[in-house]
Amino acid sequence: MDDRATILKYMDIIAPPDDVAKEFIEKFKRMAREVIGTSIEVPKDLSDVLGLEKLSIIDNKLYVTMSNGQAYPLSTSPSSIRSVVPIILALESEFRTVLIDGLEDHLHPKAQRVLTKMIVKVVKSGKSIVLSTNSDYVLSTINIMIGLYHKDRERGLDPKMVSAYLVKRSEDFPMTKLAIDELGIDDSEFSQILDEMLDERNTIYAVSYTHLRAH
Repeated sequence: MDDRATILKYMDIIAPPDDVAKEFIEKFKRMAREVIGTSIEVPKDLSDVLGLEKLSIIDNKLYVTMSNGQAYPLSTSPSSIRSVVPIILALESEFRTVLIDGLEDHLHPKAQRVLTKMIVKVVKSGKSIVLSTNSDYVLSTINIMIGLYHKDRERGLDPKMVSAYLVKRSEDFPMTKLAIDELGIDDSEFSQILDEMLDERNTIYAVSYTHLRAH
């Protein structure tokens, strides 16, 4: 905690009191023991993307086993693994409501899509998920699952099970409820950024083409 507190201090972030941090760690360990028992296999589609095969409790510590057969303490694992393991545990836990802040953190786009589909499956089983994201991959995957619903209700996601809000940075952080239909959540905010990038790219190529033609 001393090293972490020092880092946070330099970042102008107030570190949590030791007793709060300790309580959080103990709750996390308890959830891990309840979910994992001795060990659990990671879903294959997620394992294929991350190379993470198994979670184990060894000497009261959480270990991850990678595709090369090596087991490492979670604390020394890559950032992508450290990000995804708490989400896996929370999804597999007895908690009926799970909050996930920044699902996409440290994750490859394909891993984001796989994890989002796992979340959809969990939601359909009756668990409530409150998810914040800045990822177009996450939103697009949710929309694909919603779009699938009218063709395959078993695999798709009922749009009536979804609520979405847009939060913009300002003094009062206003929340705007987004429209949801059979095609999914309104993604115009992401589409606008994509359009800007395409326009910029087209401008660059147009300039390059003109330059080549001139010579």
